[in-house]
Amino acid sequence: MAQRKIKTYRDLQVWQKSMTLVTEIIETGSLYELQTQIEISMNLYYLNGDEFDKLSELSREIERMLSSLIRKLSGK
Repeated sequence: MAQRKIKTYRDLQVWQKSMTLVTEIIETGSLYELQTQIEISMNLYYLNGDEFDKLSELSREIERMLSSLIRKLSGK
């Protein structure tokens, strides 16, 4: 069987499977899971302090906005 020529990273099976995995995670993920992943990324040094602070604050802002929206929609 002839192998396809790899022209870009998108042709790599590992990239294609990674995209499938990420898509699955995002479909079932929650904001709290994202916040956990941000902290893990910081612990593994994938993020520096400034990046962590920016992402963490943005996620907390979204959390507050979602909580407010849920309260308003539920009449509480």
